Amino acid sequence: VMSVELFRVVKEELDSNGAGGLLEKVVPISGDVSLENLGIIESRVREEIWRDVDIIVNSAATTRFDERYDVALGVNALGGMHVQHFATKCCKLKMLLHVSTAYVHGTRAGVIPEVAFHMGQTLPGAEILYLDINTEKKIVEKRLRQLHTLNSTPKQITSAMKDLGIE
Repeated sequence: VMSVELFRVVKEELDSNGAGGLLEKVVPISGDVSLENLGIIESRVREEIWRDVDIIVNSAATTRFDERYDVALGVNALGGMHVQHFATKCCKLKMLLHVSTAYVHGTRAGVIPEVAFHMGQTLPGAEILYLDINTEKKIVEKRLRQLHTLNSTPKQITSAMKDLGIE
């Protein structure tokens, strides 16, 4: 991770200021963006992060078009929201960088420059004009409950969740 272009400027600044190596400043934390508080259960660890972290880089995503819907929703949609909520609790935060591989519903012809979208915005021709994340969560939870009630196998659940994403 340290060799990517994103960290070049930070690395150069730390090295030129005699602030020590970048590796001393970066601490990997195991977590899960699909969960609240990034899945960090220990309150002591969460509070230490909120107190000390000044840069968060989120590039967690699934880029498979045939991913299970519950997985894609959890990582790509809820993940960004959870990271943002977590970041608001960081008292020294200088930057939250969210790297997204966004898929925007709709149609457009020709060269399509990369531009920012506003929350809920879609392209012309979109069949669905607004995505209600809470409704989507309820749909996924209801379907998973149904599958578990039917004692579905993991393979059947995966297939059903992929089908739900297509729907």
